[in-house]
Amino acid sequence: PLASYTKIAWVIRTNTATASNNILSGGTGTNDHVLWMSNNNGTTLSAGNNNNWNYVMDPSPTPINTWSLVAVTYDATSLSMFLYRDGTLVNQALGTVPVQPNGNATYIGAWSAGNTFQGQIDEAQLSAVPRSSNWLWACWQNQGYNSSFNTYTPTFGIRNLSITNLTSVSAT
Repeated sequence: PLASYTKIAWVIRTNTATASNNILSGGTGTNDHVLWMSNNNGTTLSAGNNNNWNYVMDPSPTPINTWSLVAVTYDATSLSMFLYRDGTLVNQALGTVPVQPNGNATYIGAWSAGNTFQGQIDEAQLSAVPRSSNWLWACWQNQGYNSSFNTYTPTFGIRNLSITNLTSVSAT
């Protein structure tokens, strides 16, 4: 990514293996960047760059067999990193080392050829801007299982209508 970035993805962990479960990662040497579930217990959402992979860590384990929206934003201007789960800020770090653009590949679900994610990843995104907390919250509300952001009502106020024996001429 460029110096500032946002990484976001829907993830579901399917086991508690103590492995490095990379969600979005890449770079080489001093320009590495990662959003992952760290190998200290396999379910700790973490992010970092430049050989410090845990600038920010979620204090609570990510649930197993449950979809979660995970995200990290990095602002190169303020040297700030923010970690989110399900639209909520869970950790932040100030004074982090900036990532330099290097043209190296970014991987979804792996670190280079290893450290594959144990589960499923959906709708992974990488942006060259640090998205706001409101933007990330709206993504979670818009796509998550909730009733406060999106509601559905029948058109024209028709509710609980039951039709039987429908033909081209009549309905009873």
